[in-house]
Amino acid sequence: MCAAERSRVGSSEPRREKSALRRRATAYLPSTLLAAVEQHGTEHPTFIEPTDGTMVFADVSGFTPLSEGLAATGREGSERLTAILNDFFGRMLAIASEWGGSNQKFGGDAMLLLFVGPDHARRAVESALAMQRETKRFPAIKVGPKRLKLAMSLGVHSGCFWAAGVGAPEVRMQHLLLGRDCAGVADAEAAASAGQVVVTEPCRQLLGDGVVTSELDEAAGMHLVGRRRDRAEPRPRSSQRPAPHDDTVLAYLPPPLAQALGEEDEAGELRDEHRRVVVLFISVVGLNEILESEGDAEALRQAQAYVETLARLTEKHGGFISGNDIDNKGIKLIVLFGAPVAKEDDAASALRLAAELMSEVEALGLDVRHRVGINAGYVFAGDVGSDLRRDYTVIGDAVNLAARLMGAAENGGVVVADWVASEAGDLFELLDSRQIRVKGKSMPIPVHTLGGPRGESDHFVVDARRPKVVGRDRERRSTHRAAERARAGSPQLLVVHGAPGVGGSALVSEVAFDLAQLGWTSFRGRCQQHLRDAPFGVLIPLFERLLGLTDEPAASRARRIVETLGQIAPHLVPYSALLNGLLSVDIEETALVKALDATERSERLTRLLVELIGVSAASTPLVLMVDGLHFSDRSTIRLLEHGSVEWSTGHLLVTVTYRDDLAPAFEPGGSRMIDIALGPLDSAGSDLVVRDLLGTQDVPEVLLSEIYRRARGNILVTAELVRAVNASALLDDGSDLDPQQLEDLLGDLDVTDRLQRLMMARIDRLPPGPRWTLTRAAAVGSRFDVATLEALLRAERRDLVVPAALQQLVEVGLVESEAPTGNAEFAFAHEAIRDVAYDSILFRTRRVLHRNLAEHLVDIHDPELDRVSAVIASHYRTAGDHERAALFGVRAGDWALSSYAIDEAERLYSLAADQFKAAGSDYTVHRSFVNERLGDCASLGGRPGDAVRRQRRALTEWKRLQPDRRTRFPRHLTHGRPRKMREAELCQKIAHAHQRADHYKRALEWLDRAEAAAPSRAPLFRAKLSALRGTTLFRLGRYDRAADEGARAVELAEQTGDRATIAYARDMLAMTYLEQGRLREAIEQRLGAVTIFDEEGDLRGSMGCHNNLGAAYQLVGALDDALTHYEHAADAAKRLGNVQGTAIIENNIGEVMLAQGRLDAAAERFAVTVAVHDESGQAPSWAGLALVNLSRVHLRQGDVERASEELEAGTKLLRQAQARGLLLEASEQRVEVMIAEGRLDAAARSNERFAQDARRLGLQLYGARSALLAGKIAVREGAEERARGELRRAVDLAEAIGAQREQADAWEELARSGLDPEAADRAAALWRELGV
Repeated sequence: MCAAERSRVGSSEPRREKSALRRRATAYLPSTLLAAVEQHGTEHPTFIEPTDGTMVFADVSGFTPLSEGLAATGREGSERLTAILNDFFGRMLAIASEWGGSNQKFGGDAMLLLFVGPDHARRAVESALAMQRETKRFPAIKVGPKRLKLAMSLGVHSGCFWAAGVGAPEVRMQHLLLGRDCAGVADAEAAASAGQVVVTEPCRQLLGDGVVTSELDEAAGMHLVGRRRDRAEPRPRSSQRPAPHDDTVLAYLPPPLAQALGEEDEAGELRDEHRRVVVLFISVVGLNEILESEGDAEALRQAQAYVETLARLTEKHGGFISGNDIDNKGIKLIVLFGAPVAKEDDAASALRLAAELMSEVEALGLDVRHRVGINAGYVFAGDVGSDLRRDYTVIGDAVNLAARLMGAAENGGVVVADWVASEAGDLFELLDSRQIRVKGKSMPIPVHTLGGPRGESDHFVVDARRPKVVGRDRERRSTHRAAERARAGSPQLLVVHGAPGVGGSALVSEVAFDLAQLGWTSFRGRCQQHLRDAPFGVLIPLFERLLGLTDEPAASRARRIVETLGQIAPHLVPYSALLNGLLSVDIEETALVKALDATERSERLTRLLVELIGVSAASTPLVLMVDGLHFSDRSTIRLLEHGSVEWSTGHLLVTVTYRDDLAPAFEPGGSRMIDIALGPLDSAGSDLVVRDLLGTQDVPEVLLSEIYRRARGNILVTAELVRAVNASALLDDGSDLDPQQLEDLLGDLDVTDRLQRLMMARIDRLPPGPRWTLTRAAAVGSRFDVATLEALLRAERRDLVVPAALQQLVEVGLVESEAPTGNAEFAFAHEAIRDVAYDSILFRTRRVLHRNLAEHLVDIHDPELDRVSAVIASHYRTAGDHERAALFGVRAGDWALSSYAIDEAERLYSLAADQFKAAGSDYTVHRSFVNERLGDCASLGGRPGDAVRRQRRALTEWKRLQPDRRTRFPRHLTHGRPRKMREAELCQKIAHAHQRADHYKRALEWLDRAEAAAPSRAPLFRAKLSALRGTTLFRLGRYDRAADEGARAVELAEQTGDRATIAYARDMLAMTYLEQGRLREAIEQRLGAVTIFDEEGDLRGSMGCHNNLGAAYQLVGALDDALTHYEHAADAAKRLGNVQGTAIIENNIGEVMLAQGRLDAAAERFAVTVAVHDESGQAPSWAGLALVNLSRVHLRQGDVERASEELEAGTKLLRQAQARGLLLEASEQRVEVMIAEGRLDAAARSNERFAQDARRLGLQLYGARSALLAGKIAVREGAEERARGELRRAVDLAEAIGAQREQADAWEELARSGLDPEAADRAAALWRELGV
């Protein structure tokens, strides 16, 4: 077997007392190594020694498709892959330990296990078989639509295995496994298929008859293990791992790991995280042959020389040797740059290392052969294994590809991925550029062979101050011009936008600082992505300050709001209840507020807030800064858009910044806006920034031009490059700057990617406390406070002084204090810093952090959770707590809706629905409530089709999984409504949506379903159903049935005593009576309704009912009464701010004035209606009717040509609006115009069509008017008898429905044509009665 002698070579190192660190290190190192180090001590740190035993090479089959499938899901896939491997390896290591095995190596998806002592071969095979059984029990893994099952191939070989400890003790040692028997176990594993255990001939001989094997490859001496004839007894390995007393053991740990394990504070473990790394895979071949032919001393010498060289070079260039492994030809070493600490020039450093390694190994004259593959990308970096044995490693597609590139390299060659070479710049010659195909990649990979270096330089970066606003003279003139205008009392909107890092925030900060020195109040709101669903979220602190709520106790906030508004803007006090949801107060709604629907409340709230800012700025000059509008909620954007038009006086400067790559839908108006598009600096501007940062005007031209070429005018990148120059000492000796050294230092990198890597390098240089603080702050958001970070501190049970850590972050320029010392709020100095810090946090850690943040917000906002529910829901979503995310999402949507932010509410409800779906089938019924709310939003947003779809889905979910009565739902989810009414209410909502979509028959069907589902004792609900059914029948022209339903609605409503429902039922019934010609009954019902509306302060109901009463009185000819009610309606519309209502009522008033002969006054009213449409786009049908009425005015004034023009314009609008009923007015007027033009035949044909349309719709009033027109045509044709008959028919039809005006018109025409001697007296009497 093995020779007994052992070789020792090396130097010693002073012993240090680090017992705690050594104990921690034991889990990361094999027990055999710990024992060897303890034996050889510091006097002989390098060694090589043989061990007789059996080795098991266990490789996971199916790992490649698993890793590739999870890699496709992004960074979280690498993290999930590691969790799976940890679970899997934990089970296997437990089995190996039970049979006395010791893990020697982790190799990505493989393990090397060594068994020594009595029966080592039998125990190794028993362990292998047990691992195969456990592998079959390991659950399948879902990756996308597939379920993957892991398997193992195990090779077992018995022999003499050489272990060597080599390297540089002061830098890094490596534990190598050498010898032909190491190659033998690799060959055995290569011969095994998934699910097989293959043993070599030496191992089979040691097994004896206890295990049945079959020959697999006679030439290679490979045997497949079958069944066992008897069962061997386990020989558990002692759980007590050797506790080393020698510090040499620490050199076997990766330096960052050793440093982390040595920390006694919160950094006592290495961070698991996502990182971008550069990976070198190195294959070293020949050591086994040297060991075999020249002996262990020579093998140790050459291994020591190679690894020591590699260790020294990796330390020099800032990387470290991550580990090593065996293969059937030799060993593999892995070198990392960027994990766990990143530097700005990792790619260039990796290439320098590879080039120097090739050169120095050749100079050493070693007999080994080597080749290198280099790749870069994002990986999971952290611990893999279990408590028994673990290792720090990196896992991800980038690592796998580096191994593939190594395989493509020739001996003595280095193959570099194209993106790594590009990142490193022009430091090296690149040879043999080509594309290669590798396993696991569908597309070829562009690569290069590394040639000789062109030069070298070290590149280190230190923190420097942030750039001032230099190089932006033209833009600064614009900002100061805006400030001067604001100081003069002309509000200004300053919009600054550009790419990340161009200095927008600094530009507006400068002008805000100048105004603050003059006593202006300055407010800065930083929009954050996780707040974009919270209406006005970034501005709420401003509103609280303007209303005096900053230190106001919760109990008196409502009173304080009313008092403050009463002092600064009394006209806003009646609308103060609109602030209830936004500011978490409970102000009683006035009649004005009660009358507003959801859309009007949203608009009125926005106007209130705009006015609040405006009136406040009139007395106290204000700078309002909104940073990062690309992450803003829509409500804030609408406020700024309204304000840009409405803010006309006052000392107000509003600044807005946003990124062009995420530009929001922001469309400000008005003439007081200054738009500044910040592009990259020109070379002159860049030079100014560089000189300012270096603090000298004496800067070499070559440095100025090189920085400008590299940074491309981006201020933030320029600053980072200057940091690199400052750290390099290139300018220290006063000699001329070497262009090649500068080229090597800066590197030719992509600006965006460089910015991210520069930020990561700055973060990695932080001490553990500030680094922890920065990553936790990143989870909070762009803005954060001490209290929140301290809450996370308590949740993670860490010992850290947060304010001190934050102060360090402020000093190095990573965060900024939001206010003078003493205020506990901070913000990231740049969004890119926050992004990089957050991206480094593992997904599993993020989930814990966001859960802790959500729970913290719940704790501190318990009395007023609604206003922060959107943020809480966002945190729970990221935490993966679907149930709580959904429930708080619903709550947030309800709050948004209470603040009249329909868009935000709909988005929040949609997110909540997704979360309930993710929570599983148990929450299907919960989704019903969310879909109902989404239907409500669609209805409020004027999308009845979407409302139907959502409400039907809600109904289906409710009925399919009818919950047990014992099922309890959160009260805010159900709004406290009785469960027994739910199906009926959903059917009613579906019916209402169908009605609004003009699907009247479907609406009636759903109303029948609602009626059937409603409890027998629900008179109020049934009253509302009847009112809705009546309105639907009315729209269908089925007036008799509509009247019946209206009467039933009134009766049921009166039984309940619900005055609002009584009023609406009466109004609906009156509408039907009016169309039936039952004018007096219509008036009676509306008088009853309007009394209730007025008494209840229901402005909306009052407006509509007074308007309808005016119409009824107008039809019966009571023009003065009509005008009185129209004026009441107009006043209500004005108070409501109802633009469309105003347009309708102004037209109606004009019609009365037209009937009274007040032509000019009537024309003015009609013009108002048309102007409303022209300015707002609202009320197109009523604008069309107003134009028809203007045609009547012109016809009465004798201007037939203009009458025809207005008629055509009005008809066009009415057709576009599909206003079929109002088109009858246009048809009637068309006949009048044709009569005036003398086109009697055409007039008769048009009148016949007019009469047919009126009969089809059952509109008797228009039947009377058509008869009057027929009489007029007959008079002009000289057909007296026909004329007399038609005019008498018109009188009879009008009299039957009580239409006095139409009666008067017909008698007057009879009198004018001399067809009835009594006609004149009758006409005069009627006109007197009508007040004309």
